[in-house]
Amino acid sequence: MTGAWGLSEHLPMVTSEFLAGAFLRRGCGLSKAARRTLQRLLPFTTLSIIAILCVPPDIVPWNLDRVALVLLFPPLIGGLWNSASGVARLLSTPLIVYLGHISYALYLVHAIVQKLFLATLLNPALHADSQWWRIGAFVLYLLAPLIAASILYHLIEEPCRKWIRHHWRSETKGLSNPAS
Repeated sequence: MTGAWGLSEHLPMVTSEFLAGAFLRRGCGLSKAARRTLQRLLPFTTLSIIAILCVPPDIVPWNLDRVALVLLFPPLIGGLWNSASGVARLLSTPLIVYLGHISYALYLVHAIVQKLFLATLLNPALHADSQWWRIGAFVLYLLAPLIAASILYHLIEEPCRKWIRHHWRSETKGLSNPAS
């Protein structure tokens, strides 16, 4: 780390964010050929980012993964800017949109559910060495937080949001009309 704020650590990230913002700002002025090129690069860029994030850090020499992410992130943003791209269409499917809706609830409950689940799975009395048990446990390990988040979203988050919107509207009506 060099400098008081770790400039060498943060400069690539800030540069990547700047370039992504520049892509979005300049996106309106891109030619059709440039937009088409971004669309064609989008699947490669997306798969490359996923692959880089899956590589253990001790295998990659001198932060090459960060450099690659910095170079790949702006084309990803630029490609997603165009709603006609395949990845943009994939991200707008009902399942992905629903996962976006429950994402905050998932953030809140995932660690609790997974820790409870692991505590149960690590119990030797319940542990079985069969492959089907392991596959079932893995699937349940992934689904349990999603199910808990969905329940939390529908029973708490969504009703609270409706209640807040209703009460906020009724309170702001009196503020917008001082004569009443």
